[in-house]
Amino acid sequence: MKKYILDLTLTANEHLRAGYALLKLTHEQPLPEMCPGQFAELKVEGSETTFLRRPISINYVDEEKNEVWFLIHEIGDGTRNLGAMEVGDKLNVVMPLGKGFTMPSSGDEKVLLVGGGVGTAPLLFMGRDGEAWLSANFFIGRPFGGRLDAVGHVQGIGGCVYHDRGRFRGGERFCNAAFRAAT
Repeated sequence: MKKYILDLTLTANEHLRAGYALLKLTHEQPLPEMCPGQFAELKVEGSETTFLRRPISINYVDEEKNEVWFLIHEIGDGTRNLGAMEVGDKLNVVMPLGKGFTMPSSGDEKVLLVGGGVGTAPLLFMGRDGEAWLSANFFIGRPFGGRLDAVGHVQGIGGCVYHDRGRFRGGERFCNAAFRAAT
């Protein structure tokens, strides 16, 4: 897959909770093809301590709006600068990088996807493909105090959310019990 270096424009910066930002960016041309599980390298401007680009998972691609989303955990100077961006700001991005996820060729194989916090970022993009979404089991630690924005705005379900035959279920404090039952 071809790699691109693009100057994207920030269309939204949603602060999901203290220390977490969802950046939505667009380009005047159609965005390149991207796959769930791929990532991008984001150039950080305005930080004297940040020399390298930040590798960030592609959270989602909204083809209708020509947007790519990145879920940022603001834990250092570089990611804090990314989280402080304002609508209209430009961000230099190298993408798409990495191979991405592959799904089994046989429907007989179990697919387990596990994430928590920013580790849930690629799961929303994975869920865009309805068939892949329904055939996989998702185990998601509640990353945003009751909000699971990274996986499709599921709210208030509890500490562990897991996906079972097309429905989200929850209530477990940790994903261990649900994970053991599915494996």
